[in-house]
Amino acid sequence: MPYRRFLVANATGGIVWAFGTASCLRGRALRPRSICRNFSWIALVVAVLFGIATSLFLRRRAAAATRREADEDATTPTSPPTTR
Repeated sequence: MPYRRFLVANATGGIVWAFGTASCLRGRALRPRSICRNFSWIALVVAVLFGIATSLFLRRRAAAATRREADEDATTPTSPPTTR
């Protein structure tokens, strides 16, 4: 994975996590019975769904790349074997 792509994904995840945690803690301090009580379950469900979607996307993309490679190999003319 290119470093810039990793950096953007890592920074985005860190920012989302920090804001979610901070807002949940702030909500608990102000109102104990808020959505924060269910925040961990909501976050878990979102993370699992995101993971499944990402896995399916990457698997489909890898299969397409493999098919493209196979098609290129099939259409590339091969040179006849050399005899001595």
